[in-house]
Amino acid sequence: MVAKKLGLTQKSRHRDRRPTLDELDRLMTHFLERSTRRPSSVPMHRVMAFAIFSTRRQEEITRIKWANLDQDGKRILVRDMKNPGEKIGNDVWCDLPDPALAIIEAMPKNSDRIFPYSSDAISASFTRANQFLDIKDLRFHDLRHEGVSRLFEIGYNVAHAAAVSGHRSWVSLKRYTHLRQTGDKYESWSWTTEVTAHDPKQRKRRPVRRPAIAAIRTKSARKRGKYSFKIDPHIIVLNILLSFYTWRLLVHSSPLTAVDLCDLRLKKLQRIERLHHRSGHRLVRKHSWLRGLATHASCGWSKA
Repeated sequence: MVAKKLGLTQKSRHRDRRPTLDELDRLMTHFLERSTRRPSSVPMHRVMAFAIFSTRRQEEITRIKWANLDQDGKRILVRDMKNPGEKIGNDVWCDLPDPALAIIEAMPKNSDRIFPYSSDAISASFTRANQFLDIKDLRFHDLRHEGVSRLFEIGYNVAHAAAVSGHRSWVSLKRYTHLRQTGDKYESWSWTTEVTAHDPKQRKRRPVRRPAIAAIRTKSARKRGKYSFKIDPHIIVLNILLSFYTWRLLVHSSPLTAVDLCDLRLKKLQRIERLHHRSGHRLVRKHSWLRGLATHASCGWSKA
């Protein structure tokens, strides 16, 4: 309350941006062509359609599991749903409209999650596609606005729409309601058939980043010491050469050059860690003695 009166905090700006059918067609065509060229990529055309028809948030889409699906009741259990009062343990059953349930049924069961992809990968793909197609001011979260507005346009009442979106009050639900017409503009949408059809190649696809690799970024995984990485042999040879030349400079060259090369080596090790999703900077800690040695040597040389 005090921060609000001082002007340090304020309410988020209301957005009423909804994608047009033309923009959605361009995005869906782009992602389908990418998925055809690269079967291992995220099937963004299915993810986008599910976000619209289910009104789910980006993080919620990547968290829902097959075990949380009630296929007979046409509903899904969304765990830790975002809420101003509580989030952890806020598990909510949300109704699934028929198109959203059909998209789920078309997904392969090759993981415990229905959409086994990272939220970062989905966000990056959507942003890059908008830039490539020159679509202005469209965010992935706007698909949720589109989905909630669609529910009211096809005749859902407040209680029924809230059962799908998971909102608890009309005050929060109306922020997502931007009515433009009456009737379902997706009734004859050609992409509905595409995203609800089984794709035989989809069963061979894997997430861009496997859960085992993603888990090592968490603090608990680092404490357990679950590290399984494969470093390219060329990188090992490169680091051996860097060690050799660093040693030669420590013995024969100026102290400034030696320290600079040690800094270069540490930066290279940090880059290797990022490429191999390493956390905790274990390589840097392991080799940080090198720069300390160079710094100590430079102090000795400067006194001489």
